[in-house]
Amino acid sequence: MTLFAVSRWGKLFENNRTREMKEMKWVPIPNSHDGDGYTQIMEDSKHGSETLAAWLLIVQVASKCEPRGTLLRKDGTPHDSKSMARVTRAPARIFDRALPILLRIKWLESIAHEGAEIPQDPARKEGREGKEKKGIEKCAHGELGKVLLTEKEYTKLLSKHGEPLLQQAIEVLDTYIASKGIKYDSCYAVFKADSWIWEKLSKGQGSTSAPAEETDPAILDYGKQLRRMRATGGILDADARKFYRKIKDACGPGAVERVKKAAARGK
Repeated sequence: MTLFAVSRWGKLFENNRTREMKEMKWVPIPNSHDGDGYTQIMEDSKHGSETLAAWLLIVQVASKCEPRGTLLRKDGTPHDSKSMARVTRAPARIFDRALPILLRIKWLESIAHEGAEIPQDPARKEGREGKEKKGIEKCAHGELGKVLLTEKEYTKLLSKHGEPLLQQAIEVLDTYIASKGIKYDSCYAVFKADSWIWEKLSKGQGSTSAPAEETDPAILDYGKQLRRMRATGGILDADARKFYRKIKDACGPGAVERVKKAAARGK
């Protein structure tokens, strides 16, 4: 019995955020319109749009299967056109037409199901090593996803150091692990009180220093927002994390501290 799987799933349809999810609610989708596979699909003026729609539905279905990226149903049997039609409410005929095309352009691959090893995303597997065997899942942190912490470990560090400092420390360790190609049995243990990470940050080697007088309009604007939020009676931890994450995404590492300083100066 043939099992279909999305080619290069781990590289194209997963990222650090999705690998932390036990169940995907959304899927990163490549947006290139000049690739050979895409142009081959759209050259069919009559059915190209339907084939592309079928492909997007297949990716969504594969994101909910286990292992992710395969078209394996929960009962252990492979999906076919009819089962995908039932799940997506789309006509089975669009899957019948799309499957051979997607195999030809190598967006899908086929696996002989009986006795075959089903491929899994190596990065996702790595992010769930260690204590997951005991029922405690570790989540990847940092831009490169190399810092693995359980929810309990992260919460302890967050309570002790606060989010801005902890995020800087995570980025330092994340970069170090990736650049040296090493692996720690416990990233949590590396953050102990006398760790080299805190010494590095205390010397200003792990963060972006702000100028004596902030001049970046975006930082100043976020500083005003933070000052107004504090003036209304403070902000909840969850709201603060969301706000600081927004700042980091918009302005880069070190921006949160610059915003706090700008808010404190009243600029």
